[in-house]
Amino acid sequence: MGRQDGTETAEWRRLSVVFLVLRGREAQKISANLSVLIGGGTHNSVAVEFKDFAAIIEAPLDDARTNEVIAETKRLIPGKQIRYVVNTHHHWDHSGGLRAAYAEGATIVTNELNKDFYERVQLVPQPRTLSPDRLSLFPFATTGPGPGKLETYRDRYAISDGDQSIISYHVDGFNHAGDMAIVYLPKSKILISADMGPPAAGTPVENVSPNSVALYNNIKRLKLDVAQHVPIHGNPSSNADFERTVGPAAARARPAGEGG
Repeated sequence: MGRQDGTETAEWRRLSVVFLVLRGREAQKISANLSVLIGGGTHNSVAVEFKDFAAIIEAPLDDARTNEVIAETKRLIPGKQIRYVVNTHHHWDHSGGLRAAYAEGATIVTNELNKDFYERVQLVPQPRTLSPDRLSLFPFATTGPGPGKLETYRDRYAISDGDQSIISYHVDGFNHAGDMAIVYLPKSKILISADMGPPAAGTPVENVSPNSVALYNNIKRLKLDVAQHVPIHGNPSSNADFERTVGPAAARARPAGEGG
């Protein structure tokens, strides 16, 4: 459904979950509980409204992109502080905007494997002569920590207000990034993943990526009730399509004698 002015704007502001895919300027609802997709480009972000605050999943690429995500979140969820930004993993294209989120005052949520690097390098607010970003321009930059906070976890991290929840799970058995997280929204039964597919429906079993098989295996391990996938790269798709496409590949990849 395309974005419209007027009456729909008020409706957006009542959404419990708002999807921001800042690759263009068109929006559509993508689930029965009024999720909104703003679509077109390479990296997606997700904004979630809670009772008293907002949270963003993924601050990709750089300051410019993440500042757009922040601005759009404030527009769609007005009057609520962006309290958390959830990071899927450390690769530059998925963490390059964390400095902008940190400058906003958000708490960065990431795996404990990233703690040392993020504290000592990624989120250090010292001044920059070349290409200064928002964080480096803060007056405290010469002496101390930034305005945000860093929260780390080993296996699981939950953000909740008693109604809406975001749960980050560490991904087991995934060679692409040892710190990888998948992010689950139990109220919507939506799973957000990065660099794990899902593949297009009907992809031949031999062409299904091991990354997608790892996603499938972790969904089963964690017993997640998923209805819809929202990848950081690509478009939303149903879990039914994911199961039909990836299930046979996962079964074929399972070692002989290992039960399902």
